[in-house]
Amino acid sequence: MSKKINFIVYTIVGLVVAMILLYKFLPPEIIRKCFGDNSKISQIFCHQTINIVGDSMEPFLEKDDRAVFNKCFEMNDLEPNMIVMFKDEGINRIAIIALINDGILTLSQPNRQNYLIENIYIDQIVAVYDKKVSEEITNSNNNWFSANEEEFYIRLPKGWELVSKNNDSFVYANQAESGFQTYFTLTKDQQSGRDLQEYLDFLKSEIKNQAPNIIFSHEELTQIEQYDALVIEGDLIEKGINYKILFVGIQKNKNDIWIFSFNSLAKNWYQNDDIFVEILESFSLK
Repeated sequence: MSKKINFIVYTIVGLVVAMILLYKFLPPEIIRKCFGDNSKISQIFCHQTINIVGDSMEPFLEKDDRAVFNKCFEMNDLEPNMIVMFKDEGINRIAIIALINDGILTLSQPNRQNYLIENIYIDQIVAVYDKKVSEEITNSNNNWFSANEEEFYIRLPKGWELVSKNNDSFVYANQAESGFQTYFTLTKDQQSGRDLQEYLDFLKSEIKNQAPNIIFSHEELTQIEQYDALVIEGDLIEKGINYKILFVGIQKNKNDIWIFSFNSLAKNWYQNDDIFVEILESFSLK
């Protein structure tokens, strides 16, 4: 068994044991939920957060703004004056819909006078601007900070710290809270010639070996931002207490994959579900 997968599973099992010991004496920690019909799992799969480069979209989007685009939209919802992301010769660009005529769009960029982008087919639109979520992120920026490691960049809420590092395995904890701490782990592993589906099956098998009581509730191959990714969701019962566990694997290349793991008491999994989603969306490899 991979030592790094061992680290992930043992960390989770260790947290579960700690939660059992402290459950009767301390309020449960709040862990951000990333899946479920009533949660914001859609933000992982549907939302793409980008940093605005250049001033062509001013005054609507300014340089260095962080903007969220929603990839899960209906083509019938497109209408003039919407800000959209579209694919142009393999490159994603941003513009405003000026005109729609029989499925063909004319786009404009407000800070480029008399500049029109014509003959854009409706299926070239890949996402639409989500103003509400973008404003929420902007308003919350003061409560977050950037963590830079040798191979990756990530944003964390203030009060969270790196509490353990073992080669390519990291444990981040909410140090701002008293009592029991909120954790997630991030670990780099090798796929050893496996494609993403084969690695997903391998990871499930290794988790099951170490936590035989786990019941997997969902698995999926998807994309998170520009990365190919896997998602495994599970439920674990220990000492009569229910837990939720989420694994997200982000593929760097055909060999290296970064595994996020997050777990909580099941009854708390629906609380404060923005944090882990934003952590995950902020993750970028160097």
